[in-house]
Amino acid sequence: MTRRPRPGDLVEVHWIDAAGSEDGTAKAEIVPTRSTGYFVGWRTVKIWGKAERFLVLERNRIGGDFDAGWDATPAGMVRRVVVVRKARV
Repeated sequence: MTRRPRPGDLVEVHWIDAAGSEDGTAKAEIVPTRSTGYFVGWRTVKIWGKAERFLVLERNRIGGDFDAGWDATPAGMVRRVVVVRKARV
């Protein structure tokens, strides 16, 4: 599906993460990652006085209500957002 996500849509977010090496060195590796959840929206918050933008996903939904499990991915790490299923009205 190719449209901008709306709140409540089930989406798959393709983003990049960083992982430390298993040998204990400080070298980080870039890791392509996918997260699936319900799109809450883009939110801007101040961190150390600077506005930062995040994509917010709700991971759990019980009945029609959102549960406490959520992810906030920094906008600069997001590569693509795919709408899997539109929200039910």
